[in-house]
Amino acid sequence: MRLTFTLLGLAALLAAACTPSRTPSSDSAPGEPSVRQIKTLRIGTTKEPVQGIIVFRGTGAGDMNPPMTFHSTLTVSDAQGTLLPRLAVSVPTIENGDWIVEPDGRMRVTWRLQPNARWHDGAPLSVDDFILGLKVAADPEIPITRSAWATTAESIEAVDDRTMVVTWRRPYFQANIGGPDELAPVPHHLLNDVYETSMRANLDAHPYWTREFVGLGPYKLASWTPGSTMEAVAFDDYLLGRPKIDRLQFHFFTDTNALVAALLAGEIDYIPIGSLKVEQLASLKDQWEAAGAGTLIRSSDGLRTLLLQYRDPTMPWVGDYRVRQALLESLDRQALVDTLQHGLTTIGHTLPTPDDPLYALVEQRGLKKYPYDPRHAQELLGQAGWTQGADGRYRSATGGPFPFEIRTVATAPETQQQIVAIADMFKAAGFDSTPFGIPMTTTGTARSELRARAPAAFDNSLPDDPEALRDFISSQIATEANGWRGRNVWGYSDPTWDTAYERYSETLSFGPRQELLADMLKRSADELIWLPLWYYLGTTNVAVRKGLTGPTGVKSFFDCDQWNIHTWDFAEAR
Repeated sequence: MRLTFTLLGLAALLAAACTPSRTPSSDSAPGEPSVRQIKTLRIGTTKEPVQGIIVFRGTGAGDMNPPMTFHSTLTVSDAQGTLLPRLAVSVPTIENGDWIVEPDGRMRVTWRLQPNARWHDGAPLSVDDFILGLKVAADPEIPITRSAWATTAESIEAVDDRTMVVTWRRPYFQANIGGPDELAPVPHHLLNDVYETSMRANLDAHPYWTREFVGLGPYKLASWTPGSTMEAVAFDDYLLGRPKIDRLQFHFFTDTNALVAALLAGEIDYIPIGSLKVEQLASLKDQWEAAGAGTLIRSSDGLRTLLLQYRDPTMPWVGDYRVRQALLESLDRQALVDTLQHGLTTIGHTLPTPDDPLYALVEQRGLKKYPYDPRHAQELLGQAGWTQGADGRYRSATGGPFPFEIRTVATAPETQQQIVAIADMFKAAGFDSTPFGIPMTTTGTARSELRARAPAAFDNSLPDDPEALRDFISSQIATEANGWRGRNVWGYSDPTWDTAYERYSETLSFGPRQELLADMLKRSADELIWLPLWYYLGTTNVAVRKGLTGPTGVKSFFDCDQWNIHTWDFAEAR
């Protein structure tokens, strides 16, 4: 688990600690200084921050936008997934000597802070702020989700006010990533005394997290009417320079159709990730983008897959690659993309998208692809002992059917529609395939068990994340003993895969590590460990009105399209 510094709501935020902006005007008398027009960006979203304590991990696309707009961290990832320094002067690496592995396996990572970073109240950023941040993140009395930083990083030592050394108990290949998911600085000058007193257990109730919030980001909170609107103003002393847009107006919607209507009516300028699904994209593409009103930016939220159940060794696909290949070649994935995804995405053959350098590494190794080929699928199944009867159904040598249930969590009508379409396609090909949607009302251990006990395949997205392949190592298998909460829900187990992942996770240099990851992705395609479907759009989609420049796509492991919001601009003031 990783750490996200996400601002949570409030009943009322104090007015911004800045001089009120002058009203835009172009009516200055001759000879008088002209009044600079204020640039305001109107943002529409269904992702209003939740009221309560500050939390260190959000859920869903877009939850990292608030921390990158109102706060800041050591590093960010750009639209291509490239790791960039933000509060840090540079990203520590093995090559530059700031990342050292000791003989006993412990690591020491040196971070140097930007000299001009300041909190919104003017206080300079200090190493003490990160020391307090790690204390808060690791404190069992504070109700937050623990990240790898909180559970593996042993200590932060100050070399001076701008230099710190983080000691890790064991190797961790993402130790030089210091984004919102990893470690958030907490203002030592405001909260250390509170934390060190008896108020520690009630730290979440401190007004700092609500009406008194002070951050390090490009914008300062000005006001918030929960359920309606929020305003933010540019921070003049932001370390990368004052933002070009002066004011942000957030408009919160509970209904996506109303959000789309507001965009079409010209009432908002930008919809960030987290709100628009493929159905809204298709509508906006035809009505809004085609009219030249703006641009839609689509990003992959991972690879949609059928995750095969490996717990029962007697199931036909478990020990026979030919059966797995036949299953995939029986699916007309392009037809599914055209109908279920409105043709807005593409078939996926491996985890990274084709524009990712990692994809090129996998292709260099001979990435195996599986076109729709029902005749070949029938031949493969025949070789494996399955024949089609007069009714078109596959039967084993003993006359038994080929059962293949498609299961998923029915988070929305479209997810249920998806598994119905896939099951129907398998059924038409001769399999006894049925859909089963786990109701959203099923929660906790009950839901986890239904996921883990899927008898054939679980339809889900595999995130395009550096740790995604951890979901297939044996130590992560979900079992009754661990409450069915292991990441390896499907019970895949192979000692050679475990060894390969361990080697990958212990390789700290980026280039060699990517080579090892490409090897594992090549193997996953060769063996069809999972059945790839298409690149999943999810809600990692952005709508940008004409005249607004700066917004980009995202990588699914850094779901934040506002990472560079300080550079955004309008062609004209509005």
